[in-house]
Amino acid sequence: MSDTPMTVVLLSGGIDSAALAALLRDRGELAACLFVMYGQPAAGRELLAAQEWCQAHDVTLHTVQTTIPGAQMSGAPGDPCIVPARNLILASLGATLAYSIGAGQVALGVTQDDQAAYYDC
Repeated sequence: MSDTPMTVVLLSGGIDSAALAALLRDRGELAACLFVMYGQPAAGRELLAAQEWCQAHDVTLHTVQTTIPGAQMSGAPGDPCIVPARNLILASLGATLAYSIGAGQVALGVTQDDQAAYYDC
């Protein structure tokens, strides 16, 4: 059994999570990626980007579709979205997947810049 911790990365299709997944893949620590559809306006484009990244890097991509109570998705470009406890919910879904596949860690790439679109980050 390897001592290398295996990680599930929440892959949004954006540069932050893709860079995180690439770093962990290069270290031999990437178990799989997870994309969550929760009603975000760009879900279709984000899912396509996540699928393309995983296919190009031979990484398994799991997808989950959920509804987050209280979420307010404007759909208009540049308008902020409110998704209560978004990162907590995403991390919990990642932890569930990690447990089910024997991975011991979950990672997500979030930045302060996320607050422009999601006030609750």
